[in-house]
Amino acid sequence: MVADVVADSDERTFGSGRPWYGIASDDGSFTLDFDFYTQTSWSYNRATGLATERGFQVDTARLTFKGTVVDPTWSYQIRLLFEPESPGIMQFAIIQKELGDGVFLQTGLLQPAFALEQAISDNQVLGVGLSYTVGQWDTQSIPGVTLGWSSDDLRGWASLVDAWGGEQNSFDPNRRLCIIARGEWKPFGDWNDLYDFNPYPDSTVPGMLVGFGAAHGWGSAEIGTPDAYGGADTRLTADLSLQRPGLGGIATISWQSDVPLEPLDGGGDRLAVVSQVGWFIDPRLEIYARGEWGRAMNIGVEADDMALTTIGFSWMPRSNRQIKFSAEVMRIWGDARYWAIDGDSGIRQIDEPQSIIRAQIQLSF
Repeated sequence: MVADVVADSDERTFGSGRPWYGIASDDGSFTLDFDFYTQTSWSYNRATGLATERGFQVDTARLTFKGTVVDPTWSYQIRLLFEPESPGIMQFAIIQKELGDGVFLQTGLLQPAFALEQAISDNQVLGVGLSYTVGQWDTQSIPGVTLGWSSDDLRGWASLVDAWGGEQNSFDPNRRLCIIARGEWKPFGDWNDLYDFNPYPDSTVPGMLVGFGAAHGWGSAEIGTPDAYGGADTRLTADLSLQRPGLGGIATISWQSDVPLEPLDGGGDRLAVVSQVGWFIDPRLEIYARGEWGRAMNIGVEADDMALTTIGFSWMPRSNRQIKFSAEVMRIWGDARYWAIDGDSGIRQIDEPQSIIRAQIQLSF
């Protein structure tokens, strides 16, 4: 796609009322917008007298390309993601066709909608990162197909994909599939604003969002390896988002059945609750707080409940998310050994209390 744009540059129009980061053909049958996003952070962890300073690192760097092809009913999204543990991956590559009456079909490398925190854009995250427990319910990148529908107050998605987590395929003998679905109800507000965890003063109408997610997997995967597994697994989540200009909050509860995947040590049930709130003191300064609780059950080893609190602030000198500096203090009690973590967040998977300081600079253009 990029090579085609460069080769045909003489025939394409730049500008013409479009943003500087957009490209379009003369007849408008092809459009391309792109954005760049990066996060650089530092963290310090202290537990039982042992201090660990991770130092500075680039948590995430991404390039996103999106636009339309053929006509406005055909659209695409492609994202390249660079993280500390990988030199570069394709996070998703989606082709979407609008079928009319709010119905659409997607196919490609997907990130199926399941939980509210994972559905929002990275630069909408409250503070440095997502909640700790959300990593346990991360669908990751999975090949498959999605059918969606949207109206003024209701919308939903249903995806048929390979095994949860995207690490196994559906070819013989790895025949594992998963259905992932999410539905949302908006009693009042604007859909786009309700996916904004940082509602700026005077830029957001009051809103409320109620969401439900469900997933069910079956079949066998990783055949012929030490990680081979089979059987059914189920995941459920429910969330509530409330906001007004300058103030927003969400609450979620998530559960999973006996899911035999690492780092669960052979399986086990999970239950977690998260609540968080963000408040703008002025258009440049926001303070936020988050509380989390999780319980690991039936994992074959003794494990304590886990609790976590986070308090921090974000400073945005341009009164938008193009440049954002965040700093926060975290405290963990209980056993963090048996929970999946999204990214290198400075959290240690140990059964001891931890105190963590994190700081991050976010750039988005």
